[in-house]
Amino acid sequence: MKHNKAQTASLPTALLLLLAAFINGPILHAQYSTPGFGQAFTMEDLVELSDGTVLWESDHFTVNADLSITGADTLLIEGEVEVHFAEAVLLTIEGALLTAGGAKLTTANCCESHWGGIRFESSSHGRLQNSEITYGGGIRVLTPNFEAVNCHISHHSAVTSTGGAIGLSGGMALISHCTFEGNAASAISSPANINTAPRIEHCHFEGNNTSNANRPQINLGPSGADTTYIVGNWVVGGNPSLDQTGGIAVSSLLGNPCHAVIDKNVVIYNRYGVAVIGNNIHSRITGNGLNYNNIQEDPMLGGSGINLNSTGANSHVILSNNILGNHWGITLQGTAQANIGEIDNPEVGPGLNYINYNQNEGGLFDLYNNTSNTIMAQENCWTPLNWTPTVEDVESVIFHQNDDPELGEVIFIPFIACGYINSTSNTSAYSSSVYPNPTQGEVSVKSNFGMRNLALHDMSGRLVRERSVGGSPLESTLRLDGLTPGLYLLRISGAQGATSTKLVVN
Repeated sequence: MKHNKAQTASLPTALLLLLAAFINGPILHAQYSTPGFGQAFTMEDLVELSDGTVLWESDHFTVNADLSITGADTLLIEGEVEVHFAEAVLLTIEGALLTAGGAKLTTANCCESHWGGIRFESSSHGRLQNSEITYGGGIRVLTPNFEAVNCHISHHSAVTSTGGAIGLSGGMALISHCTFEGNAASAISSPANINTAPRIEHCHFEGNNTSNANRPQINLGPSGADTTYIVGNWVVGGNPSLDQTGGIAVSSLLGNPCHAVIDKNVVIYNRYGVAVIGNNIHSRITGNGLNYNNIQEDPMLGGSGINLNSTGANSHVILSNNILGNHWGITLQGTAQANIGEIDNPEVGPGLNYINYNQNEGGLFDLYNNTSNTIMAQENCWTPLNWTPTVEDVESVIFHQNDDPELGEVIFIPFIACGYINSTSNTSAYSSSVYPNPTQGEVSVKSNFGMRNLALHDMSGRLVRERSVGGSPLESTLRLDGLTPGLYLLRISGAQGATSTKLVVN
């Protein structure tokens, strides 16, 4: 013992201080990787195996250093389990990560710092269900085997996933019934050079892109031979300080094939509603409420309900949308080729879009055709509801060849005037009735033409109830249970025409 003391005493003072700091200071943890032999691990297992990388602390787990699930191993985080990650700690998945049942993954220092987030490698599998994943560096998804269902994903920085809170790269991911809010970048993104075709359905997006970069809340690249589906989502802006944030964008900037279906979404209070940009790109935009996307006050910098911009091959079909209160309704640029209704084309049919009150600098611009293409846009309502316009009235809200001879013509006749079909040779009305009105349970609908679709919208343009009617009958019904009392607009459409009527739910 004297010999040992003498040795210790002879050590340099600086080294003694370093030893003291090591002995008395915080314990440092090295990262931990699972063995990779195809085993399944719980967080309790990792407490036993990781030599302090994972700890149990009375009511939650803490991950102190980077954690990797390697080879074919699986990490299970199920039930109401909370996992707190130290600042910048990264969870890497080579095998599989399965979360469910109310699991929560968040920062250990809420909410002043972020953990590193999750990186799914190309060989991995991810299934996130009924979970909260917050205050990380994003979720980078390099695998085609990924789904997130009924998850809350919020307040991620753009570190591990730089483009979005979920950054996809390849495959056909499913993202369903999730909530995204307060993320620094887009909520969901995919790259410009890798074909990625997710299905994004029934999710709520609000207040993302807190960095206020020039990007939308949903920001997707090309789909390749597959199709991207964006269906039934709410995409809400409204924060005046985030005036660079758009709603939905799909692009093919390098000319990769891209197919997109954008259907029954509500996109409101963003810089723009829907933008489809690029070459070799084809979209179908139907049944959406694209309203008041004018948060960027300068109409030269944004404000379209729908913006299509291309310099190469492209085609777009735009049907049954409510496009209201934006700076611009629909804007077409470059070589954008849109079909907004063509009654003699059985693959398209009547447009049935309601495109109203899109205005800037004192003018109304429901459609701005800034291309040399002829645009079919038949059987749409271009003017305020319950107003019977003339051809001149509709002409006044469409910018095309009549305004600039170098531009293409918009063929907008016949058009819907909130219950009527007008044309140069036919002014007969397609009529309908609903009863009882007001009502609260079920309405009967009658028309003088064969019905195919009943669509009920609230007065903000949101589609709240829809029914496809088989056999083109003259009479049908629509249930209204569960709706908030108020004023609604019922659109009745068929192969021959369309009409609309107000309906009061009490």
